[in-house]
Parts: sequence; structure tokens; C-alpha cells
Amino acid sequence: MKREREFRRVIPRIALVLTAVVVVGAALLSRASEPGGIAVGYVPLPTHTPTPRMPRAFSLPGGVTDTSALVMVQGSVTRRLTIWSLGNGAPPVEIDRGLRSSLLLPNPAGTRVLYSAGSAVMVLDVPARRAQIVGELPEGGDLIAAQWSPNGQMIAYVVQLAGERVSYVAWQDASQPAREMMRAPRGLPLDVAWLGDGRPVTIFMGIGPVGGLEARPLMYNWMTDERVLLPADVKPLLQPYDPGRSPDGREQLFPMIDTSIRPVGGCPTGRIGLFGEAWLPVAQAGSGVPHDVAFEEKQVLLGRPTWLQSGDVLVRGMASAACGGSGSGLYLGAPGEPLRQLARAATTLDAYSADGAVSGLPYAVSLDERYVVWADADLAAQRSIVYRTRLDDGQTETLYRTPIRAADSPMEFKDREMVVDLVWLP
Repeated sequence: MKREREFRRVIPRIALVLTAVVVVGAALLSRASEPGGIAVGYVPLPTHTPTPRMPRAFSLPGGVTDTSALVMVQGSVTRRLTIWSLGNGAPPVEIDRGLRSSLLLPNPAGTRVLYSAGSAVMVLDVPARRAQIVGELPEGGDLIAAQWSPNGQMIAYVVQLAGERVSYVAWQDASQPAREMMRAPRGLPLDVAWLGDGRPVTIFMGIGPVGGLEARPLMYNWMTDERVLLPADVKPLLQPYDPGRSPDGREQLFPMIDTSIRPVGGCPTGRIGLFGEAWLPVAQAGSGVPHDVAFEEKQVLLGRPTWLQSGDVLVRGMASAACGGSGSGLYLGAPGEPLRQLARAATTLDAYSADGAVSGLPYAVSLDERYVVWADADLAAQRSIVYRTRLDDGQTETLYRTPIRAADSPMEFKDREMVVDLVWLP
């Protein structure tokens, strides 16, 4: 009955979103030929006059002495990019500042990191001790999603503008200007992925052969400047760094966050939904109804599920101090089974806004999936602490603590020092 009531509450929202998608999708697809690798004409073709890249490339400071390092975004407002060489005892070294988002994306080999700063999409190459621009951000645009190609030579990414979303493909060595793949109105879901043969695709919600909503991959050929609507049964390669997707790419997990799950002034109930191959960003936004609920935890808001090769799922949880705040930390478990708390954190839900709650407790899993490195924000002590935890037994050690700030400077800690995201380079 409870699930039925929740379903009834979200039906109007689903219907509203889907109606908008149907209208827009029908207009876009009205001139499209159906599957078979036919080039489509409904996608606005850019002029491909490359935006002159800023002559911005820089070498890493001399304090970076080790390729095994944590790359971190510090500061919730200023957003500094720092790097900390594991084991050398020195504090993190600032690399860049003025980041447009906290998104960090390592390449498959774990040697380069994609990020955005100013009006640029950047690639940090730690072994080469160098960072350089690989793409430009349109004025007012923010980087919201990205995927490395399977061979690590290219990147597909999505930029959010005021009235639309735009997907691009870029070269990690900046040997060519970034190319636009597709534009979609703001209300139309848009994502990027790669085919198994290394070709980039934009995934969007459109109208299928029988008139229903369907996730469609559109391939961009940068050699011919063609866009090809691929058959519905062509599955893009889903990268292992994309959180929430199963190792075989056939299922995906997503946090269910809406007012029915986290009532105003009440204690949260965290749920992780499970979908099959269907690409449903409407549900990912918290408005949809999953095929199944993979995890549920009382008084803990769950987020950022990462599906490990072992079949277990790593999830972070945020608890409220008013509801017994001991539930914050990292959780581990198999879908359909109870979660177990792997590590306990000091961060509570109360320290974050409703839309920023999921920004707490950033973590990164080692390539061999034996360890997880994660950051806890102790706002009372005004410091972040970076830990390393074994996934098999939960044994935890401290790697790094940010400097203690004066009691009268809490905003400086949150603005400049708090670790809001990180990646672990082997």
C-alpha cells in the first residue's frame, strides 16, 4: 500500500515530464528515418568553426613527486584543484582554481583526470606533469557529464546551458578542436557513451518505432560530420567509472530522492532503485518508479551507488543528527540484501541543503577494488579527513587531515579546504 501511495504521488510529475518529452521528441523525430544506420536531418548541424582554444597549458608544481596520488576538489565555492602524493608527508599542492564544477573523471588507465575550470575542459596528465585545454565551455555553460573512450584517447561530454544541453567529443591530447555532436532542449534528457568500436554516441530520449518513449543512440562521425540514428538494439559501451551501472552494463542503480522519501522536517528513508537496460533519466531525477528497490535504509539518505566487479554495491549514506546521526558513512551490500555499514563518518545531513546533501562523503575505489579512499567533513572541527578503507573487512587508516582553521573562519573552511570530490590515481 505504501509503495502504491508513493506511485500515485509521482504519477502527475511523471506524466508532465513525459508529455513534454513526447512533444519535443515527436518534433525532433518527425523527419528522421527509422533504424538502419540512416543519416538523420533533424539534428542541428553546427558550422564547426572552432572556438580558438586559450593558450593555456601548464606544468605541475615541483612538489608533485609521485604518480600515485589523490586528485581532489577542495572548497564548495572557490573549488580549488589539488593533488596529494601518497606517502610523501607534504601537504596537497594546488594545481588550478576557479573550477566550474566538482566533476572529476579518471581515464581507464588511471593516469589522467578530466575536469573543468573557467571556460575550459581540462585534462590533467600526472605522469607527464602537465595539464592542458581539450575543449571550450560555451559562455554560461557547465560540465555535467562525461565519458572517456575505451582506449582513453577521447572524451565525450555534456554541457548544460540556460536553454539547452549540448554534447561534444574531444581529443585528450588536444590534437583537434572539440566537435559538437548534438543539441537538445533543456527538458530533453541527454547523455554520452561509446560504442564498442570506439565511436562516440549521444543517448537521448525519443520516439521509438511503435510510438513509445525509447532511449536512442545517435552516433557522430567526426570524419564526415554525419550523425547517424542507430538501431534501438545497438548498445553503447558503458564505462566502469560511471557509477551505478552493473559490470555488464545491463542494469543500473540510482538514488531515489524526492519529497515523499525525505519529508520536510522529518527523518529520511534512503532508497536505491534498480532498472534494467532502459535509460530513464526521468527516474534518476527522483520522479520515477523503479522496477525494484535494491536497497532501503531507515533514517539514512543513500546516494552514489557504485557497482563493483564482485557484484556488491558501494553506497554512501547521510544521516540526520536529529534522527540519530550515527548512520553516516559508507555501506556495502548486494542488491536485494541488507546493507552493512563499512565505515562510519562524522558528516551529517544537517550540514547540507536538500539539493546538496549528496555532495557529502566523496569516495574513489582502487582499480583492483581492494580499497576505497573517502573524505569526511567534520564541520565542528572545521577540517576534512581522508581515509583509506579495506573493502573486505572495513579496516580503516587516516591518510590526510586538512589544517585546522581558526574558530571564527568556518566559511573559509567550507569555501577553500573542504574536500568535495576526489579520484585516486594508482
